[in-house]
Amino acid sequence: MRTASMKNGPNDNEKTFIPWRLAALACILAFATAANAANSYWGVSVNGKCFNGTSCPAELLPYNTTVTLPVTYTFTLPNGDKYLLNGSSWGSNNNNGSYLPAAGVFQITYQGNSAGGASAADTITVDWYLAFESIYSSCNCEFDLSGAFSPDIAASSSVSACFNGSTDCQGPYVPPGSFNEGGTIYNVPTAGFVESYTINFGAGSAVGSYIVFDQSVALPLPTIASFSPAAGRVGSLVTITGTNLSGDPGNPAFPVLTTVTFNGVAADISVDSSTQITATVPAGALTGEIRIVTADGIAASTGKFKVIPSETGTVTVNATDEISGAGFSAVTTTDGTGTLPVGIPLVTGATSVTFEITGGSLASACAWPCISVNYGDGNNYNDADGTGSAEGLNMQASGPISGITASVAGYLAGVFESGGQPSGAPPPTLNFTTIGTDFTSLSPLLSQLFFIGDGLTGLGQVQYFDVPAGATVFYLGIPDACSYDSTPSCYADNWGYFVVSYTVYTSSMPPNISYFSPASGSVGDSVTITGPNLEGATAVTFNGVAATFTQDGNTQITAIVPKGATTGPIQLTTSVGTATGKTTFMVQ
Repeated sequence: MRTASMKNGPNDNEKTFIPWRLAALACILAFATAANAANSYWGVSVNGKCFNGTSCPAELLPYNTTVTLPVTYTFTLPNGDKYLLNGSSWGSNNNNGSYLPAAGVFQITYQGNSAGGASAADTITVDWYLAFESIYSSCNCEFDLSGAFSPDIAASSSVSACFNGSTDCQGPYVPPGSFNEGGTIYNVPTAGFVESYTINFGAGSAVGSYIVFDQSVALPLPTIASFSPAAGRVGSLVTITGTNLSGDPGNPAFPVLTTVTFNGVAADISVDSSTQITATVPAGALTGEIRIVTADGIAASTGKFKVIPSETGTVTVNATDEISGAGFSAVTTTDGTGTLPVGIPLVTGATSVTFEITGGSLASACAWPCISVNYGDGNNYNDADGTGSAEGLNMQASGPISGITASVAGYLAGVFESGGQPSGAPPPTLNFTTIGTDFTSLSPLLSQLFFIGDGLTGLGQVQYFDVPAGATVFYLGIPDACSYDSTPSCYADNWGYFVVSYTVYTSSMPPNISYFSPASGSVGDSVTITGPNLEGATAVTFNGVAATFTQDGNTQITAIVPKGATTGPIQLTTSVGTATGKTTFMVQ
């Protein structure tokens, strides 16, 4: 167990920072940051390599910030020997730098090599970087390196640790049994310092041998034995069984931690016991593995939970959701800002989707749900159509996903994908400055970003978005770019969210004529018919008289007023059924 506090030091520019067994604490924080890029204040490097998503040197941990950082990280040395680092840590700067409680445990385990045998003589050097927001320039830090060797580790193994280079060092300690230096106080700058430790696995260490820090026995990694049912819709309950699922490392200073994700999306859970969890399939989850994270590590299911798509649903889209990150495991912004967008699986035979804004964040400047996508020094609030934003946005293509251009910014956008991580060249960028945003239907390509806004035309008519061939999932998010004219970036200062309801139409549904335009015309005039499930139309009639027509997309048809037509209803027929317009077409 570790605890930490910061109290008055010898002078006004110094405080005393007292973490018990700091070395183990900091390493967990740093490595967990590598696996959770959103918490990238600290950094970690192994054998001189700084891991992506972490900061070497560290950024200041802000006031009023708490982190709970589990880690399960596997790495392979050049000689083929493979190691696992697992554990977790918790820390807080919630008292403006005056009190910093912390706790954590971790271990490194030798997992074998391609031959499956004992280790070579392996040296693993870990440098971790930590910094605190504080009014004090330095702190007195109590450091206690403690832990234990497993019985089957080679006798030539050892551990040691140092502050800020080769001075202020502890160790080396060698097997057998445990080690505990006892508290030693060093002075380090609060604005940033590095602690290094060296772990030597002696030649001949057995597969499964380990060195554990801050306790004397190996950490009980969680495991997933099964989950039931194997498939379900968003909102359904899933029972997960396994071992060590309760997340309590037996440390009263360490908060109980168990989280469950479905393909990376966090779920509401009930920890029934150390061997069973009941989880609710979360909105935005896609088919994929179930993961359980506890204070001692991470367990992944061997099979995939299948999310059964729904024809309707509601999701929350945050202003930081980078739409160009659709389908990726990490954001693709050039500055590392933003969060991954919401993904929704498509039902089999999906042909079109409609959207509606049903809620969201509110600011004093907004009459409707709004967000802020800032530009320069201004704090601009806009609705889902981008109304209220500072100026137009030209977000350039990023990798395989297209860019998007519009005369506004901060609007709701979407993209269809075929599943998995996107690849290949990006499709053309849609320019909604020229296309306009008052369209009745749109047929985007795979990986082609498109404007959604509030999902309505200026007349309040529902807009339809055709599903391209091969699409299995769609994503919702917000486009943003530094200076409103660059590749995806500058999400750090965005604020707010939209609640979006969607409806997916399929080829098994009968057609529906939502509206047509114009409402009247003469023989030979063109009439645009809009609605869901119009694909595969076999006939269009004007008051019973057959018309010629062109299939513009799944949700739009252009028909010609036929000779002999009289005032009456428009009807459209597909193999599934016949739809009748809700109003009468007037023949002039």
